[in-house]
Amino acid sequence: MNLLLDVTQSTFAASMDQKVSEYNHNLNDMTRVLSTITAIYGPLCVISGIMGMNVKIPGSDEDSYLPFILILIVSLVVVVIMLLFFKYVWNRR
Repeated sequence: MNLLLDVTQSTFAASMDQKVSEYNHNLNDMTRVLSTITAIYGPLCVISGIMGMNVKIPGSDEDSYLPFILILIVSLVVVVIMLLFFKYVWNRR
């Protein structure tokens, strides 16, 4: 009887460990997705916040679109670097 109880307890503990590991894996996947979304939308929110302010943006007194284009290019470069980081470096961990 004691042996049967030990085997049952061991089986139950192993199945609970498996469930906890599965939940942890799902949580890690969700965290990775949410942090990727945050990394993409974070710089875009900063740009929209800068453009939405009622103050002078450096270079806005010019009649050209050069400052806006520079901000856009820098933002795109940052997004591409983040995407490459998440694709190649993040997946190795």
